[in-house]
Amino acid sequence: MKEYKARGLIINEMPIGENDKRITVYTKEYGKITAFAKGARKPKSNLLATTQVFAYCDIIFLERKSYTTIKSMELIDFFHNIRSDIHRVAYGMYFMELLDYVALENEPYPQLLLLTLKALRRLEDEQLALELIKVIYELKVLSLSGYTPELQCCSNCSKEANTYFFSSRKGGLVCQLCHSKGMSSPLEEGVIMSLRYIIYTNVQSVFQFNVSEEVLDKLSIITKEFIQYHLDRHFKTLDFLEEILNPLV
Repeated sequence: MKEYKARGLIINEMPIGENDKRITVYTKEYGKITAFAKGARKPKSNLLATTQVFAYCDIIFLERKSYTTIKSMELIDFFHNIRSDIHRVAYGMYFMELLDYVALENEPYPQLLLLTLKALRRLEDEQLALELIKVIYELKVLSLSGYTPELQCCSNCSKEANTYFFSSRKGGLVCQLCHSKGMSSPLEEGVIMSLRYIIYTNVQSVFQFNVSEEVLDKLSIITKEFIQYHLDRHFKTLDFLEEILNPLV
């Protein structure tokens, strides 16, 4: 049996039996870890709060032959302001599902954890539109995961141009000569600049800008298509988010 310590974010929790949980933690030191938290659902358990999604903790793991358990957890941050608003919860849960999908077991990538923590803190501080935080997080997660769009020149002919369109299939910007019929309208300069800022700015600073509603609408469309094309994954938390944002009348 091996004992080790790591600092991580709870990105998924699942009840097991009457009192236990299986949790997924994204850690700085070891990447994604799945572990069992025995007794975590008991009302008086020391693990009751620390094993909830969004909890950021110092954790001592016990690695056994075929599974890993939690020995102890010390709470660092609980992101209370996210939990107090259903819209922020919906966005946050989507971030957790996206991270869980792109992250690999036991392969650390500290930049992914840092990006996620910064996104959660932005959800709390109310300084940016929630949809802008989502767009930034999505594009940056995909970029860190190897899906970086070409934003300096045409992704098809490699030439610079004055007018660009965006093609998820071709991998980024495309010039007027290379764009296909039926492709979306030409991109405004503000959209191109925003895309470049998100992709090329470091994680520490990526949330430090704002855009107009018109630019954000276009960024949302581009990002949605880009994720659908490259990940080909249906995220259940996005359905919940859509229900919250567009309730039936």
